[in-house]
Amino acid sequence: MYACASTFVHVQPPPMAEIMARAKGLQRPEVLEVYQTYGALMRRRCRIVLRNDALADDVLQTVFVNLIRYGGAFRDAHSKLAFLYTACDRACWALLDKRNRREAREQKYQAPQPAPAAERIADRDLIMKVLHTLDPELRDLALLIYVDGLSQGEAGKRLGCSRQTINKKSQQITAWAKGLIGEQ
Repeated sequence: MYACASTFVHVQPPPMAEIMARAKGLQRPEVLEVYQTYGALMRRRCRIVLRNDALADDVLQTVFVNLIRYGGAFRDAHSKLAFLYTACDRACWALLDKRNRREAREQKYQAPQPAPAAERIADRDLIMKVLHTLDPELRDLALLIYVDGLSQGEAGKRLGCSRQTINKKSQQITAWAKGLIGEQ
């Protein structure tokens, strides 16, 4: 019972079966009708956002699977096309975000390329000649900087030292290697 301007109006709630049916997704005939009516527009929208036909088809399939599962909100939507465009846009952006996160992770774990400077290559060759004579701590540092090509900051993070400490130790390694070889 609801009070409305000093009169009580009794509103009968819908039966539970109707509520449950609306909460569920779309049925096969409804999905077929949506696909025939809006499928081409939805695919075009996905192609515009993703710029890839195969990915657009995958996203479109995902949107229809979600309509089958959770289509109750679609039935209640004021503008069906706006609802579907929003669903397509969100699915496309989710896919792009997922791809960007994966690419960022892959770039993070790629081995960095050593700097091609002639001085660095000469230092690397020198260090490789005397690497076996270094103590283990300096050997690890030499491998990280001169073989793996990590920057001093990256090597510091890996070894748990500051960049300044790595810089000093790197200079020590180079000076010590030059001393063993007899260079000045």
